[in-house]
Formats: sequence, C-alpha cells, structure tokens
Amino acid sequence: MDQGDPRKHGAHVRPHGAGDALSSAFEMIATPALFAFFGLLLDRGVGTTPLFTLLFMSIVLAYVTWKVFRRYEQRMQTFESRLPGRRGADA
Repeated sequence: MDQGDPRKHGAHVRPHGAGDALSSAFEMIATPALFAFFGLLLDRGVGTTPLFTLLFMSIVLAYVTWKVFRRYEQRMQTFESRLPGRRGADA
C-alpha cells in the first residue's frame, strides 16, 4: 500500500496550478489593498490624502507583479529543462 498517494485515503487531489493561480491572485489583490489602507491611515494623519495611498499601493503592486512573473519564468525554465531532448541543450 502506497502511503504517499492521497487518492487511496479519500483525499481530493487538486491540480497544482489551480492553487498557485488562486494564491497569486489573492496576493496581487490583498497585498496592495492592505498597503493602500495603511497609506490612507498615514495620509489622514499627515493631511496628504491621496499621496501615500497611491504611493504604497503602486510600489507594492509593482513588486507583486514582478514577483509573479519571476516565479512564472523560473517554473517555465524548470519545466523546459525536463522536456525530452532538452537535457544539456540549454547553455
């Protein structure tokens, strides 16, 4: 009996990509929104209403977008290196 196979224990097997997409989507929405909220609180305290809200949200959104694309590139390079006929062909 294979202990590592979750299907034999009645667990639902979810495709790996669906979980990655959901976590990336949540990260791309929740993180900039959270920083925008902190920027809004700072703006209200200082009196510069849209400045820090837009600044924090923009910086965090740019970083999260870069991180998602970087993670995608790394996974594609790993995937391509495992394709038949690609071993050792990558310089």
